[in-house]
Amino acid sequence: MFGNTIGMILLYIVLIVYVLAVNFYSFLYVFALQKAEKGSSILHEKNKNQGQEEKKPNIFNSFATKPIEGFDWKLLLCGALGGAITIFVCMFLFKYKLNNLLLMIVMPVFIAVNGYLWFMLFRSGFFIRA
Repeated sequence: MFGNTIGMILLYIVLIVYVLAVNFYSFLYVFALQKAEKGSSILHEKNKNQGQEEKKPNIFNSFATKPIEGFDWKLLLCGALGGAITIFVCMFLFKYKLNNLLLMIVMPVFIAVNGYLWFMLFRSGFFIRA
């Protein structure tokens, strides 16, 4: 009985660390994307004024790479894995991609799906029994 309780507590700790890690990564990722986008617009204005070619910004390049121009699939993956609420809140805080209809529809859907899965997980008996 005592070993089962320890195992459940460890499972809770792993679950909490997972949720915190996914949400922390989501926050950092949206922040890096917003900084890279903001940096590219500032760089574009500087180069326009100086008559030079536009260079890609070097801010968070390794962290915020975009395989498809104009959209990043990592946001959807992070949202599906449990970071949807953080992404959605950060989109409004940093004013990032608010005109992207797909993200504005999919993130609340992911929030509802994640909430439902958490509810079903705890309702199914995934709790510590004394």
